[in-house]
Amino acid sequence: MYRFGVKPSTRIIDIHLPTINALSTFVRQLSTQNDLNYRFKLLRFHRIMGTYRGIRMRQGLPRNGQRTHSNAKNPRAFGKRTRYLF
Repeated sequence: MYRFGVKPSTRIIDIHLPTINALSTFVRQLSTQNDLNYRFKLLRFHRIMGTYRGIRMRQGLPRNGQRTHSNAKNPRAFGKRTRYLF
C-alpha cells in the first residue's frame, strides 16, 4: 500500500481515481490460489502421464527446446536434489 502512497488507515473515499486504477491493475496481476492450483495440477498431470515435458521435469532438464550439449558445461541434473510437492 505504501508503494502507491496510501496508508492502511486511509478510507476509499479519500483515495484519488488514478491511485485506485493503479491499485486495481496491481491486484489484477497477482496470482490467485486458483491459478496456482491449476498450475500444480497441470505439472502433476505431465509427470504422471509420462509426457515429454513430464520426463524432462522429473530429470531436472530444460523442457522447452533449449540445448543441453553446448550451452552449459556444468552438470545439469546430476547431484541436484529435487523435492516434489505431489
